[in-house]
Amino acid sequence: MGYKNQKSENGFTLIEILVVIFASTLVMIAIFYLYSWHSKMYLYQEAVVRTSESGRNAMKDLSNYGSQGYRVLTNKTINGTSYSSGPNALVLQVPAQDNSGAAIDNVWDYVVFYTDGNKLFRLISADPSSSRVSGLKILSDSLGSLTLTYDNNNFDLVRKISVNINTQVIANNQAVQNTLEQNIYLKNY
Repeated sequence: MGYKNQKSENGFTLIEILVVIFASTLVMIAIFYLYSWHSKMYLYQEAVVRTSESGRNAMKDLSNYGSQGYRVLTNKTINGTSYSSGPNALVLQVPAQDNSGAAIDNVWDYVVFYTDGNKLFRLISADPSSSRVSGLKILSDSLGSLTLTYDNNNFDLVRKISVNINTQVIANNQAVQNTLEQNIYLKNY
């Protein structure tokens, strides 16, 4: 009776199992790092979109009301708060509009753009006969800076406003910035 050395075909060897575990671990680590990298890129791209959209919308609003502006006011008191034009604030006198969008002669609405921390606000004080709605709106909550430059030191003679808006968001410990510049010419000129 001889004993035959028979090889079992019923299972895996310890070496085969360890190789599979090692390979699976490497694949899972690669997937984790790929997911992590993708998440960081997504957050960065989201910050880029947010800063550019925020700046673009704020500039569009400034341009819209600035181009309708009859004149820049030195200051204006609205609801008990005084607002003054300067390098970070703009007070505009704009013609009131009827329901068809036509200007109402010698009737004025007032539009104020001002900053508070990292926010840019637009405040409208509309005449009762105007179709514009009075109210406050946040134009940007990611403002880095707003710089307004006027072509004349006398606000009654201002014809052109140079606007520089910088928006900024921190994403993954990295500052994402967007800067827009535009010259706005008042309607009166």
